[in-house]
Amino acid sequence: VWATAVAAPTSMSYEPGDGSAAVSCAGPGTPFDSAIPASAQHTNCSYTYTRPSAGQSGSAFPAALLVTWTTSWTGSGGAGGVITNGYTPGTTFGVRVAEAQALGATP
Repeated sequence: VWATAVAAPTSMSYEPGDGSAAVSCAGPGTPFDSAIPASAQHTNCSYTYTRPSAGQSGSAFPAALLVTWTTSWTGSGGAGGVITNGYTPGTTFGVRVAEAQALGATP
């Protein structure tokens, strides 16, 4: 008698903590590839802050990342099914956003 359980990430949600709506994406997102320069990395799931975090508690936005997992199982004799369809653990962390300004002169 045996059983195998598989957990797969089915969606990801980023809560930026700056009052904007969460950004949600299907699947686990795009993995970082250390063989590609940072400037060439692309994702279909991103968020851009439009203001600095100065003035926030700890000078950081209270962001959160949540990943929804679906877990299924298969057992000997052909038995199986979905154990959970939507377990969503998450973690919170501070995001410090700085602002830089520049002036350009035109000849």
